[in-house]
Amino acid sequence: MKTFHYIVKGLVQHVGYRFYVGMKAKSIEVNGKVRNLDNGDVEVFVQSDDMEKIKEMETIISKGSPFSRVEEVVKDIIDIEKIEDFNMIY
Repeated sequence: MKTFHYIVKGLVQHVGYRFYVGMKAKSIEVNGKVRNLDNGDVEVFVQSDDMEKIKEMETIISKGSPFSRVEEVVKDIIDIEKIEDFNMIY
């Protein structure tokens, strides 16, 4: 399964970004995970066969939570095993 992988840069830690992305992902029913990286960025993995859901998630990832400030999103597509549900890693 193709996995859409994003590195999100900007003010994205300690502002509810992971929770916001995780709740939105659960509401539109995509699988994946979101986690903070040590350098201040956030990493997001999204899996779905529905490209409309992927596009919706890309909008959410690019916009972020009300208190975040997304400056850049780096996207690539990788092959990893299927992720069940959507996990917010703390």
